[in-house]
Amino acid sequence: WKDWTAGLGGAVSLSGDLTHGVQLFAGGTYRRLIGDFGDSPIVRTAGARGQWLGSLGLAYSF
Repeated sequence: WKDWTAGLGGAVSLSGDLTHGVQLFAGGTYRRLIGDFGDSPIVRTAGARGQWLGSLGLAYSF
């Protein structure tokens, strides 16, 4: 087992309807290396066991 990941995402409609119009969406994940992968010299020297990833966007549907 190399890592575990937890994430969350969501969207909100700026025009009142998620099926038509403009939406704002966001998402994020957190990943953590465990075991020998997290103890490796590369991670210790140039990285971190935990990594964050996020996104934010604007969408239009028709």
